[in-house]
Amino acid sequence: MSEYLGDLKISGSGSSNGGEYNNVSVSGSGKINGDIKCNEVHVSGSTTINGNVKSSDVHASGSLKINGNIETERFKSSGSSHVDGNINADEIKVSGTAKFEGHLEAKLLKASGSVSVENNIHAEEVNVSGGLKVQGDCETDTFRSSGSFKIDGLLNGDLIQVAVGGRCRAREIGGETIEIKDNFSDNSIFSKIIKAFDFSIKLVEADTIEGDNIYLEYTKAKVVRGKNIVIGKGCQIDSVEYIEELKALEGSEISRQKQV
Repeated sequence: MSEYLGDLKISGSGSSNGGEYNNVSVSGSGKINGDIKCNEVHVSGSTTINGNVKSSDVHASGSLKINGNIETERFKSSGSSHVDGNINADEIKVSGTAKFEGHLEAKLLKASGSVSVENNIHAEEVNVSGGLKVQGDCETDTFRSSGSFKIDGLLNGDLIQVAVGGRCRAREIGGETIEIKDNFSDNSIFSKIIKAFDFSIKLVEADTIEGDNIYLEYTKAKVVRGKNIVIGKGCQIDSVEYIEELKALEGSEISRQKQV
C-alpha cells in the first residue's frame, strides 16, 4: 500500500465511496459504497460496506455489515459483525458475535463469542470457548472446544479435543486422534453463551465417529469406528467397530461391538 494514500474517517453520520485508502475508521454511523483496499478498517460505531474489503486488519468493536467478501490478515470482532460473502484471513478472533454467510478460510479461528457460518470452514486451527454453528463442514488440522458447537456436516481434523461444556452436535466426526472428555465446569464464564445456543445438557452427539485413536465420554453416537477405542462414562453407543483394542469403562453403554 502506498504511503501517500489518505485516510477515510467518518465520525458522525455520513457516507463515502469505496477506493484505496491508508486507514478507514468509523466512530459514528457510516455507509461506504464500493470496494475498499486499505491497511486497516476500524469500526466503533455502526457501519455498512457495500462492496469487497481487502485490508491487513479489520477490527469491529461496534456494528459492521459487509455486503461482499473479505480478504485480510487479521479479523477481530468484539462487537457485532455480519458478512454476506466469503472471508479469507490468517487470523479470525470473535469475542462478540459474527455471522458469515459464505465460506470461511483461515489459519486460526478463535471463537470466544458467538460465531455462525452458513457454509464451510477450512482452517489450520479452530478454538471454540464460546459457541460455533456451521451449516456445512468444518475441516481443520486441530479442533479444540470447551464451549458448544453445532456442525450440520463433517467435523474433520488430525486432532480433535472436546471438553464437554454443553450440548454439541456434528453429523460426522473424523480424525486421527479424537478426545471427548468431561473436564468443563457448569459454572464457567461461558454458561450464558451455551444457554444462548439452546444447549442445556452436557453431551456430544454424532451419527458416526471415526479415527485411529478415540477416547469418549458423554457421547451419543450410532457408530464409533477406529483402531484403539476407549468408551467412558456417560456414553451411549449403538455400534463399535475396532481394529486393535476396545475398552469399555464403567458408566458406558454399548449395544453392539465387533472387532474387524
